[in-house]
Amino acid sequence: MCKIFLYTFIIFLIFFKLQGQNEGIYKDLNTALSDAEKVKVLILKNKKLEKLTSKIDTFQNLEVLVLKRNKLNSLPENIINCKKIIKIDLSYNKFKDFPIILIELPNLKELNLYHNEIEYLPNEIKEFCCLEKLDLGDNYLTKLNQSITGLNNTLKVLNLRLNMIPLKHQKEVRERYLPNTKIYFSTPCNCDL
Repeated sequence: MCKIFLYTFIIFLIFFKLQGQNEGIYKDLNTALSDAEKVKVLILKNKKLEKLTSKIDTFQNLEVLVLKRNKLNSLPENIINCKKIIKIDLSYNKFKDFPIILIELPNLKELNLYHNEIEYLPNEIKEFCCLEKLDLGDNYLTKLNQSITGLNNTLKVLNLRLNMIPLKHQKEVRERYLPNTKIYFSTPCNCDL
């Protein structure tokens, strides 16, 4: 009975792995590189990556890139050649600067930068043309640049929890900068930063 269960389980795992790759979902970089044109979802989380492969532009059909829980602090410039990307998860990495290179991705709708080390947002943030969801929770932000108002017509959700943004500025962001966006803050900070 135990052997039957074990064989069934192994067959199920093999089927599940093959099924995932048939749908374009890859969790191994080497396998993905050997099948580059089929890759739609690339999940490289918990890989201790300090740099993303310079071959990232090999994935011309890539739509979702998950790089969660690595040691990344930048992205290769050729990522801009992955024009079909709609979602990127860079949470739990080491970004000190906002990866502004991503404005070059015309279809990017979701960007997750939760738990990084970002202190400010550059003026160029207003140039995202399709961004609908932006997660900047648990960074080192104390204020948002007014240029974020450029996202008012597209941005639907903005997470700013676990940042030290004063209550007065939170109100300004909600009412003046992004009145059409659902914004999440932590318990209000009464700090005078």
